Amino acid sequence: MKTYRLGTDQLPFDLDLTLECGQVFRWQRTGNQWNGIVAENVVMISQDGEILTYDGMNEADLVRYFNLDLNVQEIISKIRASIAVYSGDTESHNDLQFEAAAATGSGLRIIRQEPWECLISFICSQNSNIPTITKRISLICERYGRPLGKKRFGFPSPADLAEREEMELRTCSTGYRASYLSGTAQYIIRNPDILSHIANCSIEDAKRELMKFPGVGPKVADCVLLFAYNRYEVVPVDVWIRTIITSLYPEVRNRRCNRKECSYNDIANFCREYFGSFAGYAQQYFFAARQDLSLSKDHIDERSDQPL
Repeated sequence: MKTYRLGTDQLPFDLDLTLECGQVFRWQRTGNQWNGIVAENVVMISQDGEILTYDGMNEADLVRYFNLDLNVQEIISKIRASIAVYSGDTESHNDLQFEAAAATGSGLRIIRQEPWECLISFICSQNSNIPTITKRISLICERYGRPLGKKRFGFPSPADLAEREEMELRTCSTGYRASYLSGTAQYIIRNPDILSHIANCSIEDAKRELMKFPGVGPKVADCVLLFAYNRYEVVPVDVWIRTIITSLYPEVRNRRCNRKECSYNDIANFCREYFGSFAGYAQQYFFAARQDLSLSKDHIDERSDQPL
């Protein structure tokens, strides 16, 4: 096992919060140790204050995967500055709702996922909660991924999924998503450079390209942009974020005009304008604090992605 001491500019960092906050689904916790698969390697990692103890990856990959080269205090400062500009009071404006969420989410990092795995994972996430998503992805990896030893499996390649029939993929508890999975794999086989191409596109063009994949709508596309490509201004709007933003920020409701409720874009655009270039981080802080917030809806399924 190797150790890595977090520097002052890398703190706060909270490993548990980072891996539990609905952005990745292949990590398992036993006691204070996490076990996961990163780039076909079995990784073990735990945290004790400023010390990370890990195995299965090198230091450079550790820093890159957890985005430890980002200064989260600077990110929060930039979000605060954007809020102040939006409010028209750059001297004294203080958003207590955001501050409470940021305190709850202190140490959370948006990690850097591999785009193919992230894309398939969030196709699997549709209309689902975290335990169900985790089960689906685990079954897909067990049946079609490369064995890595100790009952751990790599993530199947596009070729591994492209040749599977829909009914076979349905045995992985994927339901109607099965056709999306095989269709997306086949699309990548036909367009092998598409995921690397997306990395160099503008936000608008990247989202359009992602939405060409079968079953990929705005929410899944935004999740991939945020969690794989680290486009931090992107805000995925699930049921939790919809309820949080429309409950805590009534001004967003003015955007619905004569419609019954705010659209996906109403909420996402407000967040980008209000929280600025790190609106995706603000979204994650609010998600981390979802159980502590006073919301207008009595019950929302865990990380539900119900149709908007």
